[in-house]
Amino acid sequence: MTQNNYAFRAVSRLKCFHIDQKLYSKGKQALITIVVFVSSKKSVSWMIAASALAACSLLVAVIASWRLIILLHPELPIAVEPFIIKILWSGMLLGYSLGFLSLLACIGLSGWLRSKRSGLITSGTALVAVVFFVLATPFGAN
Repeated sequence: MTQNNYAFRAVSRLKCFHIDQKLYSKGKQALITIVVFVSSKKSVSWMIAASALAACSLLVAVIASWRLIILLHPELPIAVEPFIIKILWSGMLLGYSLGFLSLLACIGLSGWLRSKRSGLITSGTALVAVVFFVLATPFGAN
């Protein structure tokens, strides 16, 4: 089976996803991420891994922050252990940080698919963004 045939099958499966318009009218949302690359370059494997890590990490951060908001509501009828709050806070920070940095890694690797010059530009840009992210993020600040 050729690489084009694999790509055709992936696109065919993508067309099978049909989201009914009624879901949107009822306020429900769907999040679907599909990454399809047909290339033998090693950077493609790293990009797919980084994008999967970014998606999962950011999802963990969103769920942790959602649970944290619920548990910190002043009218919650149950008592919440401070240990649980610390775990959720750590999960939110770790998920956000890992997801954001993985996303920047994916951006940095994307230029290498085209040329060495593009790779250097995107990697440099991603590196500057990482420096700004690390300097601007108060990890564990009170």
